[in-house]
Amino acid sequence: MRTVSRALVALVALLAAAPVPAAEPKKAEPYPLVEAVEGKFVFAPDSVHPHPETGHQLYLEAVVRSMEKIKACGKPGPHALPAPMAADNWEQAKLLPLSAVKPSGGWKMLDSAKDSMAKRWTGRLPEFWKAAKPGATLTFKFKGTAAYVYDLLGPDCGQVRVTLDDQPPVVRPLIDRYCTYHRLAMLAIGKGLPDAVHTVRIELLADSPDKVKIFKDGKQFDEDPKDNPKYAPNNWYAGAVLVVGELVE
Repeated sequence: MRTVSRALVALVALLAAAPVPAAEPKKAEPYPLVEAVEGKFVFAPDSVHPHPETGHQLYLEAVVRSMEKIKACGKPGPHALPAPMAADNWEQAKLLPLSAVKPSGGWKMLDSAKDSMAKRWTGRLPEFWKAAKPGATLTFKFKGTAAYVYDLLGPDCGQVRVTLDDQPPVVRPLIDRYCTYHRLAMLAIGKGLPDAVHTVRIELLADSPDKVKIFKDGKQFDEDPKDNPKYAPNNWYAGAVLVVGELVE
């Protein structure tokens, strides 16, 4: 984005005024995965998510020690925005509730006050829709360069057929090798498209993805989808559509 968030500016100012933390990572309580080993500590338990006591501390120290040098660059005052670093940036991106594209064919919007799944995701998906029957469809047009559906992957999810303009349809599973649980995802419709009007149709299919093969290929968990009722349904959960551009009638 070419605009700078006021909240980000405030955060940077707060960090600049903060005292430099001690070099030693703070340990509120013993944690086996964080304990020093031969003078070293564990940055993250899984090579992805840093420990608050170690990895987050390193990131904080890097920001704080950089603030003095950053403050010396330039002078306070109005500045003209230069051209975007990337011409295909997402400053025109819009996240729209699923109702904006008028779901059809059996979609049902769930009430977060009554439905546990909707309640769980209401912070990220205020509108939470479920399709449980084949033929449930999202059909819309947009003018822009990219489009996605903000939805879930999960053990009880199926697969959809995505058709963009006159391109051959593509079948996309709504489950992957990590799906012993539900998590947020972005169903890709198209990106890097000509800035023109595009037609989208996405349909929930009757056929289930090969969940046994997906898990077997992944070799991530001991859990087997075969004959497991948790994996039997072929649902689709979604709450929003993201377009880089705008919807058109």
